[in-house]
Amino acid sequence: MIGPYLFVSNDGSLESRGLVVYGALIAVALLCSLWALRRKDWLWVVIPLVVPALSAMRVLGWPIVSARVFPFSMAALSVLGLVNYSLKPCYEFERWLTLLECRRDTSAAYDPRAELVVIAAHVVLLSVVLAQFPALSALPPPVWALVTIGVCLMPQIVMSIRRRLLGLSVGLLAPLALVYVVAGVRLFLTYTLGWALLPYAPGQPLDIGSALLTTENVALAVATYIVLMQLAQGSSNRQAWASGSARLLLGMSVIWAVWETIGSRTSGVTATDPYAYAQMAVDWVRRGTPVHEFPLFETITKLDIPYFAAVHQGYHLPINTALQNLRDAPSVWPAGASLFLAAGYWLFGEPGLYLVTPLFGLLSLALVWSLARRLPARYPTLLAALAVTLLATSYEQVDRLLVPMADVPAQFFSMLAIGIALYLPMTERSPDNLASATRRIGRRLLQSPAWCGALAGISLGFAYWIRHTQPDLFYHQQVFGGFLTFESEELQTFSPDVTGLAFKRLWDDFALGHEFGFILPLTVLGAIQMARARIRAFAVMLAWVVVPLAFHLFYPALRLRDLLPETPPLVLWTAWGAADLLGADWQPNAPQAITRRPIVRRLLAVAGIVFALVSLSFRTQTTVARSLTPHRAGFGYLSAEERTVFDSIGQLTPQDSVIMASLHSGAIDLYAHRLTIRPQVWTGPQLNVFLAEMNREGRAVYFLYDSPSLRDHLYWLMQGGRLERVAAFGNLTFFGEREAESSTLYRVVPARAPAP
Repeated sequence: MIGPYLFVSNDGSLESRGLVVYGALIAVALLCSLWALRRKDWLWVVIPLVVPALSAMRVLGWPIVSARVFPFSMAALSVLGLVNYSLKPCYEFERWLTLLECRRDTSAAYDPRAELVVIAAHVVLLSVVLAQFPALSALPPPVWALVTIGVCLMPQIVMSIRRRLLGLSVGLLAPLALVYVVAGVRLFLTYTLGWALLPYAPGQPLDIGSALLTTENVALAVATYIVLMQLAQGSSNRQAWASGSARLLLGMSVIWAVWETIGSRTSGVTATDPYAYAQMAVDWVRRGTPVHEFPLFETITKLDIPYFAAVHQGYHLPINTALQNLRDAPSVWPAGASLFLAAGYWLFGEPGLYLVTPLFGLLSLALVWSLARRLPARYPTLLAALAVTLLATSYEQVDRLLVPMADVPAQFFSMLAIGIALYLPMTERSPDNLASATRRIGRRLLQSPAWCGALAGISLGFAYWIRHTQPDLFYHQQVFGGFLTFESEELQTFSPDVTGLAFKRLWDDFALGHEFGFILPLTVLGAIQMARARIRAFAVMLAWVVVPLAFHLFYPALRLRDLLPETPPLVLWTAWGAADLLGADWQPNAPQAITRRPIVRRLLAVAGIVFALVSLSFRTQTTVARSLTPHRAGFGYLSAEERTVFDSIGQLTPQDSVIMASLHSGAIDLYAHRLTIRPQVWTGPQLNVFLAEMNREGRAVYFLYDSPSLRDHLYWLMQGGRLERVAAFGNLTFFGEREAESSTLYRVVPARAPAP
């Protein structure tokens, strides 16, 4: 209500009494400035001039400023003056900057009255800010403000209790001024200019202005800054403190990653890629081969109708292969990832099938930690913890970990190959008297460049087998009848004409706020620092990104998930840049040395720390926040409720029946154990040919309407009166979105023979 009251489009012309009031206000403001100038209080020479500036705006007729602003302005200046002259350490800019850096001002004595005034001022200002958040309406804003201040000062409170000393340095709350500024600017733009500063949501283009004015992100970053700096003050060793804080961040990130990826993993699979990987794993265990059996293919080949209806999406036709039968068909995806999924299925059954991919995600976190710890940065532990956090909270990474996919396993083995090649031969030797002969032999093997090259080659081979750009010769010779034959037919779409479109599509995904859009300056800074510190490792990681990217740019449907195996270098560079900014000005035991630094350098250090914290907060909050509400992966995910639908289909249909479906044909085959057909490629008469053959064989046929692509076939059968409704499943999804119409199961009634 304050905004519309103070800022109006037109509040009428000024009267004579209004001009007198304006003159009086301007005179008082100028007198305050002259008085402050005489006392050499430069900050308060400038602040009272706000009133004349607002007056000039009003006289010039700016429509956004109301005359009602000025009484409130004078009241605000009075409060600021009281706070200013009660808090002596904040007189000078140098002392205020020291507080902004979260450092104790050793030149000022402790004054309880000043501390109380500062706390009261922060409670009032925080209450105004927190009142804008509807989620905090359960308690009054002053209560939330006191809780926030208590959390920010918790390190001091704990240390005071441990040392049995009373008194807090509440001046260290000075960085909260950034929150007040952002909240004020946001309110001003909202109520005066009518800017709609909407919160960021996944998939939206990055709006830097809205991001910088997101009060909750700035508040979280500033609170983190205050807490970290207090911890730095209480530590006698900067490296030890940075390492301890980094390990705390690491623990929180790993716990969240376990909770999110394992706790929210899918209960089943559908669609193309996730289903195909799961089906290959099941066939590895049940049949000893990744190829799948399609018994109806032989029948359809005799009917002179299109063949593709007999196989699921993501599978080749079972023809012209070295398998010498018309039943078995290979998937269009490489079989390497399914071998690891098969191990989980063999050990733990169906739940183990969905556990393998999240475990690969945790192994990738362990590996990126190990790689980051070997980088020659000032704070290697902090860098490693930030790298783990960035990788663990990547929205795309998490989305691909909830369902069986090959992207993250390929990322793990790619990272393993690079890590072995770069760092394992340089491992320092331990004293011989600390290890047995066996350990000495193993250590020497690991330090041998030839042996490390072999291990790196094996890891790279697994990465290619999982999601290769080169063929697995033996597999292709056995399954496809030619060792240079690829599974995927997407290579036919590769063309140099689509590089521009592919790059734009990739950049749109890459520049999203929950990926690298907001932290890209940190990525560039870290890449520069790594190039300066270790050019060989930088060249390897640059090639790791550029070479696959150059190949993939010829692919018209390029997406960010296609380059997940190449994201670890970007994560390491970003973590390096963030660690350098966060560690730029942490010298808790040398306040005098700090105050002797140039002011510009000190301001840049504070700005760098705040930017790093705000950017990291903005980048991670979307992914972390989604785990607090029910959510699902964007592709091929089935909830526990949706998984039971396929069990119901198996119970509602005879064992030898055939089910016509579209999007969920593979899931019906895998879970309901029923033969399926995808009739989209058939016309109505061709569908009648197939139904007549099934009737001749004595098979019951069912129709699951699970996609709008089956609408024509649904109308065709309904017009003939050949559908009997069996059950409706309104909770089947595909690509993460519910279909416009409920998925309904029908029984297809055999057509009556024509009367003689």
